[in-house]
Order: sequence, then C-alpha cells, then structure tokens
Amino acid sequence: MAKRPTFLPIMLVMGVALVAAFVVLTSRSEHGEVNVNRQYPHHVCTFNRYCAGDTCLDETPSFVAYTAYEDGQPRVEIPNMSPRATLSDVQDGIAFTSEGGALEGTLRIFFTNSLDFVGTSGSGSDLVEHYASGTCTPLIEP
Repeated sequence: MAKRPTFLPIMLVMGVALVAAFVVLTSRSEHGEVNVNRQYPHHVCTFNRYCAGDTCLDETPSFVAYTAYEDGQPRVEIPNMSPRATLSDVQDGIAFTSEGGALEGTLRIFFTNSLDFVGTSGSGSDLVEHYASGTCTPLIEP
C-alpha cells in the first residue's frame, strides 16, 4: 500500500506532459488563431496599425507570409488578398506583391522584422487605399 499515494502525482505529471507534447506538435502558432504550415519557411506577422481609407484599427489579427510554399511559390495569407504572390528583394528586406484578390498590394518585411503594407481595394470612385505597419517574426525555417 505504500506505493498508492504516489500514483496520483505520477499520473498528473504524465497528463501534463501529454498535453504539452500535443501543443508542441500541432501546427498552431504562438500568435493566437493563425494556422501555420511549419513545413515551409515563413514569417508570422501582425499589423500594429491598419488603415483602410480614413478608418484605422489598432491590433488586427496576425497572418502568415511564406517565402516558398507547396508549389515552390511565395504565399501571403492576408484576409481578402489572393494568397498567390511574387517575392522580390528590396533594399532593406523583402517584398511580397499580391494581385487578383479584393485587396491588392505589397507587403514589405524589413531586416529589422518591421513591416509596412500598401494596397488598394475597389475601383474607380470606390477605390480605397490601405496601409499598415507592424512586426514579423524572423524567418522561421522548417
């Protein structure tokens, strides 16, 4: 009977270890609701300030920018944007340009891990300019 009092603490430690292993092995990021495919090199980014025309928001949801995805092409997962993007080197970092979605624009990620975004939605007299600033994680390799 001397071993019975240790059974509960051992089971508790095993349960915590099992939950921790599950959390580590899932594809969820530490950035809340963002799903990340960790098999591909990526940045997880967050806009600190996002403006669409005269309307600005602080602290918008995070998103992912892959430098290469399943098809070998870059990908940006910003709401209302086409995920298909072109990637180019710019003076102080890299730039993802996406066209074909309701929102089109260019996301620049600087070597300092800060970002800026400039884009447009709509057309003609309904054209709305979008711009944002924020931060990204350093490039995470698979």
